[in-house]
Amino acid sequence: MAESSFSVLMISANFYPHIGGAERQALTLGTSLKNRGIEISVFTQEKKGLKSFEEINGISVYRLRSFGPGLLNSLSFMISLSWNLIFSARSYDIFHVHLASSPALVAAFWGKILRKPVFIKLGAAGEFGELKMSSQTLLGKIKILLLKSLRPSFIALTLEQEIEAQKYLGEVSIHRIPNGVNLRKFRPSSTAKKVLRTKWRLPLEDILFLYTGRFAPQKHLPFFVDAWAEAVKKAKVPASLALFGEGFEAKAIKKTAEQAGISDRVHFYPPQTNLAAVYPAADVFVLPSLAEGLSNSLLEAMSSGLAVLASRVGGNAEAVIDGTTGFLFRPDSVEEIQAQTLKFLEHPRLAEEMGRAARKRVEEFYSIDKTAARYETIYRLSLTH
Repeated sequence: MAESSFSVLMISANFYPHIGGAERQALTLGTSLKNRGIEISVFTQEKKGLKSFEEINGISVYRLRSFGPGLLNSLSFMISLSWNLIFSARSYDIFHVHLASSPALVAAFWGKILRKPVFIKLGAAGEFGELKMSSQTLLGKIKILLLKSLRPSFIALTLEQEIEAQKYLGEVSIHRIPNGVNLRKFRPSSTAKKVLRTKWRLPLEDILFLYTGRFAPQKHLPFFVDAWAEAVKKAKVPASLALFGEGFEAKAIKKTAEQAGISDRVHFYPPQTNLAAVYPAADVFVLPSLAEGLSNSLLEAMSSGLAVLASRVGGNAEAVIDGTTGFLFRPDSVEEIQAQTLKFLEHPRLAEEMGRAARKRVEEFYSIDKTAARYETIYRLSLTH
């Protein structure tokens, strides 16, 4: 006899087509859970130009009213969210919140009142971790105290996050479940490399390093570009860096490339919704962040058969096997960035070998099917208590 079905309400300040990491993972996870027979709905903020309701991959997405800038926008969304949770409570068995922001507090409160299991998935850890940053402001400290009191369950992506959650939240229920990647969508394709490089007007023979994501201080891109430039000039081999994304640090990155004399080797592109048609163009994926949870882009790149050059922080240090699937470096070390970059430049076949190992690593530990199965298990357990 098949196990009885149940419904999960995902709650997120933003959702697809917003293409941040948390939103991409929410859609990927929701789609996989839907394919397992679990009913998935989403409450998110309304966005200009988007419908108040639509179905995406079989997921019912409700965009709730909010208005005004900054704090007013956040408060109005919290009120709207509360109203909808109260009057639609019977439609959902579980609340699953993406990120421990203000909507998480609302869900935890009404979950307690309505006797619904609540799971809150944490974001980044370390210097830019949401719990650490919350602990540095009065409102953030109040939020942490309330979460400790309401006692929802938390999802940690990495060991670092789990330890951090225990530090700030105390004896709460914490499940460690990594992000997952769609192995069928993100896969190696050697035949696509030439086609994609031609499409993006990238050098066909260069060793191509790739970054995708926000141009934000946390990503430490100007520092990385400066160090990478010196390694490229020292190696004297054809190499390029392609950056797909946007953010206020774009000017600083371009200025760094200009000052280093490598503007012709650094290529900028707007963010893409279909990154599966970007990764196969490259050889090495770079992620020089100062802090990370477990990057969706990292897993997608590894699944696409790319070697990795990343900082030794957060999920990077767990997902990447240093010397096997890529190379890690201290984010504040120019010397380590240069040394690890040179290994790829001086041994051109290394990226291909590590890319194959990266794909196997993701297949074993980070497939979205395995991640969804683990969520289903904890969901079902929560409904029996």
